[in-house]
Amino acid sequence: MTRPKLDLGGAARAGLYVFAFSLIFWPLTDLILNVWPPQPGNVQWRYGFSGLLASFLHTPMLGLLLALAVAWQARQRRVLWFLGVLQVVAAVALVGIVALFALDLLQVRGFRPPDSLPAMFVGGAVSGGKYLVAATALALLGTGTIRVARKLTHRSRTVRDADDPGLVSSRTRSATETQ
Repeated sequence: MTRPKLDLGGAARAGLYVFAFSLIFWPLTDLILNVWPPQPGNVQWRYGFSGLLASFLHTPMLGLLLALAVAWQARQRRVLWFLGVLQVVAAVALVGIVALFALDLLQVRGFRPPDSLPAMFVGGAVSGGKYLVAATALALLGTGTIRVARKLTHRSRTVRDADDPGLVSSRTRSATETQ
């Protein structure tokens, strides 16, 4: 006995995509507003930005996960492929950010009183851990999502080929001719 296929429908799917977008967009907007204006040449600004980004990171990841689940349920291979690539790019960017964050942490320690250094290094380690866990999760999700999108592409071609009587007939004819 097979289970009936559950389809969310266009309106529900659109609502979930809007909500996923809001989980990604608004936290990143809040982050930008908290660190505006950008001062990438200032090591203290970079350190503060990286620390805040680690705190804001997981809500946009939940938005990506929700969008991924909706696209998977709807078998939207192009959306899946886009989300997979986006996740892999984000993972690579996070690895770069954690490396720069570690270097900034070493530079910023010179501006801090010696008694605050242990807490600063613990906070840096926690932020670095958040980045590495997020990068690992995004890399795994991204590569898995790209594989699923490729399989959907292969399956859709197979189904289309089987549904096209001209292709089936020509294959049958060529197989018969070779025998």
